[in-house]
Amino acid sequence: MGILLKSQYTIKNSTSEENLAKTNTPNIPYIGPYIDTIFGKKYVGDSIMNKGVQLVPLSYPKKQKSGEKFFPYDRLKPLLAENADKRDPIVGKNLPQKNDYNKGTFFRYFYIDLRTRIIIEVNNEEYNNDGLIDTMIFQKISIKWNLKSLSNQNNTTVKNLKKLGSIKISPYDYVEEVHSVDH
Repeated sequence: MGILLKSQYTIKNSTSEENLAKTNTPNIPYIGPYIDTIFGKKYVGDSIMNKGVQLVPLSYPKKQKSGEKFFPYDRLKPLLAENADKRDPIVGKNLPQKNDYNKGTFFRYFYIDLRTRIIIEVNNEEYNNDGLIDTMIFQKISIKWNLKSLSNQNNTTVKNLKKLGSIKISPYDYVEEVHSVDH
């Protein structure tokens, strides 16, 4: 390319929607300043004096079909893309059994949504499904729950959970009732 006059090019800024890529990395979207010439060629850079490599249309991966939705962010953040197939935890409750009442405690399981700070109660099976839950968004919490009446331990536990996020549980959930006998 010879000398370019100021009227023959413009400096633009590429976004992910423009689907441009560098010639040496055609599968990775280019985001940043580029030089657009009237001859239809585009180059990396913000000055004609230090023009970079040529930009080409972004090429889709071989496994992606034509017309299929394309998310360039998946290529920019591959760790997040790996978790895209993972799901939110399913709400459930882990109910205490008779032997738990004999011991006086049992475990309750939760996930906290790190985006909204909402705490979701789940059952034991769901809590142990690490491979299916998106751990980039949901963090595990397990607590030992006191089943004996007249204990303030659950009050403290609920207060600490509320410091972490929004939760709707009572310190008296599953607590053994004391039966009084009238004489």
